[in-house]
Amino acid sequence: MRRHGIDPRAHREEQIQARRIAAEAARLAEQNRITLRALFDRWATTELQPRIRTDGKRVGRKDGGKFTRDQFARRVFPVLGDESVETIKKAELLAILDSVKAEGKARTANVVFTDLKQMFRFALARDIIQRKTKERHLLAAAALCRAHGLTQLKLYMMLGLPGETEADIDELGRFSLELARVAPRVALGIAPFVAKRNTPLDGSGFEAIEVIDAKLARLRAAVRGRVTLRPTSPKWAWVEYRLAQGGFEAGRAAAVAARAGGRFSDWKAAFAEVPEPAVAPATRHDRLPLAL
Repeated sequence: MRRHGIDPRAHREEQIQARRIAAEAARLAEQNRITLRALFDRWATTELQPRIRTDGKRVGRKDGGKFTRDQFARRVFPVLGDESVETIKKAELLAILDSVKAEGKARTANVVFTDLKQMFRFALARDIIQRKTKERHLLAAAALCRAHGLTQLKLYMMLGLPGETEADIDELGRFSLELARVAPRVALGIAPFVAKRNTPLDGSGFEAIEVIDAKLARLRAAVRGRVTLRPTSPKWAWVEYRLAQGGFEAGRAAAVAARAGGRFSDWKAAFAEVPEPAVAPATRHDRLPLAL
């Protein structure tokens, strides 16, 4: 090891730390694990029991959820009752519904389908099902990389999101260094944010190329060479933005740029003849966290 510039003692300590982080992540995952049967019980107790709200409105099911519980006990629990809800796949649920339809009971299948949707919405609203990546998840992934002999942890990030600040860039740098102390090597694939049609942030603007370049420089300074950065060109991301948010005029400009040689200067000249895409007014939903 010393011949390759590796300190054996430091290497052993890193492996011990990696195993410790992986074990803690596994413990937390098991602690937070909830089966479909347990989720049903919590949902049924909270939502299906008949009661009168403070405003006088009756809520819940008249039968206290007996029909729903009977259907789940007969059709869902034998297949998926003891499975963790976070690991259940859509195809597994659809297979259950298909089997009910095959019995000629389309109405029952629709009722079970509706109840499943309500139950999973209940779980999502209360963070029973974790859909957002947390720092501890990525630290666990870094630890598993080292523990199982993988050479690199690669993450994909975006810069230039609506509402992004320099503090977000600094936080990304800090956490990247934290990951680098656990994983053998960390690489960040970085793409400038480009709003696409029919997505939640459709109509958002593209941050100026020089601003994105400055953020990349700030991030490079923060990680001090200990994390590999692989950014997409802000210039070509701008071209992608103009095409994604443009109409027929952008398509004709693309043809002009291609015939001129396809260089960035050709694209810039072609788009100079096309109106800038309209930018939608910022809303409170536009503030997205960059660092995980």
